[in-house]
Amino acid sequence: PSQMVYASLDQYWSPSDRATFQRQLDIPQDQYVRQLSLGNGRSGDAECRSSVGNCLEANLDVQYMMGLSPWSKMGYWYMDAESSMYDFLVSFAEYMLNTEQPPHVISISYGLPEIGASTSAIQLFNTL
Repeated sequence: PSQMVYASLDQYWSPSDRATFQRQLDIPQDQYVRQLSLGNGRSGDAECRSSVGNCLEANLDVQYMMGLSPWSKMGYWYMDAESSMYDFLVSFAEYMLNTEQPPHVISISYGLPEIGASTSAIQLFNTL
């Protein structure tokens, strides 16, 4: 099994924070997070210490995904904050359709009211 966290909005995840979370809760630490797609892993302990606000949503998602399924392969998909919902959906769909083993579970903890999304983005999201 595999799982993936989606992140954007300049969010980072902290490797040391993840390790502490797993250690304190006696969660096995034999799986690690790998970057998917665009090559910007957005992991960084220094960034999380210097700007806690940039290390909230994605960091929490990584910790809980690893906590709930510690033996699953873990992926992290980051999209630049300037990307639109449509940009994300197109690149996400292309990746998922072209990968041999797409993740079984995907966490997208971001949301917006449908009125804030374009019609094409809503149609693409509903198609996925």
